[in-house]
Amino acid sequence: MTENIDEGDIVGVERFAMPESADRMALDKMALENVTRLFNQSLPQLIDFDRAIVPTGYHWVGQPKSSEDFRALCKLPSDVSADKFERRYRVAGEGPNHALTITLFGQCFKVVRGGVAAG
Repeated sequence: MTENIDEGDIVGVERFAMPESADRMALDKMALENVTRLFNQSLPQLIDFDRAIVPTGYHWVGQPKSSEDFRALCKLPSDVSADKFERRYRVAGEGPNHALTITLFGQCFKVVRGGVAAG
């Protein structure tokens, strides 16, 4: 492990196909299933303290993303088009600790699909 995110050796990879229609919650579920499988496959290697873990040869690409990047993605511009809204909703959606927001007339609104947010 390294101090910074998305750095250091990659010691395990589990690839899976993502359906084009998948939203954030479906992707979360698929990722959890695959990381659990990867962990179970890697466990013998992880508990053998006498043997070094061998890197896969894969390398990090692209810019690292942070929680702040995700929060920014959840803030819709006031002139968002229907297509861009649908794409952002599919990517970010609603979650237990976040939702898309839009600021209009100096007020910030949470986007809740199919209903009205309480509170």
